[in-house]
Amino acid sequence: MTKTNPGRFFEDYRVGDVLHHAVPRTVAEGERALYHALYPQRFALSSSDAFALRCGLDGSPMDDLITFHTVFGKTVPDVSLNAVANLGYAEGRFLAPVWAGDTLRSQSEVIGLKQNSNGKSGVVWVRTTGLNQNDTAVFTYVRWVMVRKRDPDASAEWDRRAAEDGDAVGRFNHGLNLMRGHGVAQDEALGRRFVDEAAEAGLAIAKRLQGAGYDLEEVTPDADRWKYGPHF
Repeated sequence: MTKTNPGRFFEDYRVGDVLHHAVPRTVAEGERALYHALYPQRFALSSSDAFALRCGLDGSPMDDLITFHTVFGKTVPDVSLNAVANLGYAEGRFLAPVWAGDTLRSQSEVIGLKQNSNGKSGVVWVRTTGLNQNDTAVFTYVRWVMVRKRDPDASAEWDRRAAEDGDAVGRFNHGLNLMRGHGVAQDEALGRRFVDEAAEAGLAIAKRLQGAGYDLEEVTPDADRWKYGPHF
């Protein structure tokens, strides 16, 4: 079945881009009742009006899970519709209480990009903020996700040109493409030669691949065993 919204691919992101996610949502008492039925609440502040009043609030705020799921859910069409794997979350902070009747919207800033050495995908880091109807930030977190490329073979030509120009990273990437047969005819011996040239130029990852006996898993692990650290 064809998607009505093709979503963003890795090539569509630029560091510093701010994505304003569509369709704000007003949260109401119905969400509170549903969440308390599905996920029994252990914290008195968000489940007891009487307790919240004694704490000086006007009533109990919405469950934090409601805030998280609402803010996160709005980002999916713009961030992870073409995801290979959702890799992690960090720095989650609830900044202000959310009350029944508040309207939440989400926006994300692209804070990091890293193309995977297999040339078929890349990792995108975003910092997402949830805001209420008064533009007050209520929740923020960092997320990183592996996203498919729109045309995985297109990068092979750019890698070849960069290699011809003597760029060490270009030589390394072109060497990987040759060893894998991605976007070019497979030639493992020629690919190793380009990797060796990149290593001679001082490229650390090329030296690491040499040291691993040209085991491509050393530089492009499977999604289930990924070795990329967060870049935020």
